Amino acid sequence: MSKGSSRFGRGKASRSYKRRFLLICEGDVTEPDYFNQLRMLYRDSLIELKCLNRQHSGPHSLIKRANQAKHDLQKGDELWIILDVDEWTDDQFMALEKWSSQQENYHVAVSKPCFEIWLIFHEKNPNNCSKKACQAYFERNIASGEKGLRANWLTPDKLQVAISRAKARDTRPQGIVPDAPTSRVYLLIENIDEASSV
Repeated sequence: MSKGSSRFGRGKASRSYKRRFLLICEGDVTEPDYFNQLRMLYRDSLIELKCLNRQHSGPHSLIKRANQAKHDLQKGDELWIILDVDEWTDDQFMALEKWSSQQENYHVAVSKPCFEIWLIFHEKNPNNCSKKACQAYFERNIASGEKGLRANWLTPDKLQVAISRAKARDTRPQGIVPDAPTSRVYLLIENIDEASSV
């Protein structure tokens, strides 16, 4: 065989496959807007972020959509459900935990109290973390329109700061729902960072 060739026929071409992160979000405006901006930060890496449509909100609906999407996964891909604490019950979160334990590439990122706290971490470390306060800050300082994000709002520096702030508040990472107000979206970003550096 010539130098650099493989008897299995997997030369440099195998590096062209983009590891995919399939995201099923509870929100249909803010979250997709955010992840579309995030995708632009990683556009030169071998990862693909894709927000999948879902018809209804709620843990069981998100699990149903995730189960439909799992057939599209290839080795190395990850499937994420992203949602807020809201008024969902312990039983509903137990169902999410059971779903995520089925495969190591199934993940759930819960934001407490809401996804907006994750966005706020990009700009500040808030003292008042109530849902009302988080949504008010988002509407005043981050939003464009009713629920969208300002264009080009997300930057690499903001992203790293948000990861640090969210992680610092997640002092008891056991279980699917954080004890303190924070967002486990940082876990998704850490996995994306790891995949993009391979």
